[in-house]
Amino acid sequence: MFDEIIFISQLIGTQKVMLKKDGHIILIGMSGAGKSTIGKQLGLRLERSFIDTDSRIENHYKKSIQEIFQSEGESEFRKYESQLLDELKNESPGVISVGGGLPCHHQNMSRLLSMGIVIYLKVSVEELCRRLTQDQNDRPLYNGISEKKMVSHTNNLLKKRQSTYVRSDIVIDSDFSVEEILDELLSEIA
Repeated sequence: MFDEIIFISQLIGTQKVMLKKDGHIILIGMSGAGKSTIGKQLGLRLERSFIDTDSRIENHYKKSIQEIFQSEGESEFRKYESQLLDELKNESPGVISVGGGLPCHHQNMSRLLSMGIVIYLKVSVEELCRRLTQDQNDRPLYNGISEKKMVSHTNNLLKKRQSTYVRSDIVIDSDFSVEEILDELLSEIA
């Protein structure tokens, strides 16, 4: 009986992904998960446009994400993210990389799921912190914190966001190389 439930669940999950195949491919996950890096490469391989929501917001408001956080606050930034989702719904299907917190605010995860295939790039806290130490100044929620605080902060953020992230259509373990992750992604969505 239990095996039948898992099998039916897997069939439904596969069917759900197949039905939404003509929509966007949306990458979610923590800051440092590789969403932009993987998204650019995935867009090239699938011959789809690549959209980074943070870059789109920066270009529109002529400010960095960090400047928006500092001058207008996180809640205003989250509104900008939600407004951008409204615009992206009407664009041709592409590969979209969203900011780490975007799915967790304003019912955005449900909105993302209605727009296409949502893929959670799952990365261990240790690997996230390794990656984040290389460019933490570009990330407002990590700017200027010590390595010890980074581990604690990442653990806390992940605990808050995990229940949202796992609602994705596909979860990919992303502690690997870009090529390995791309191969796995392509096998899941092909």
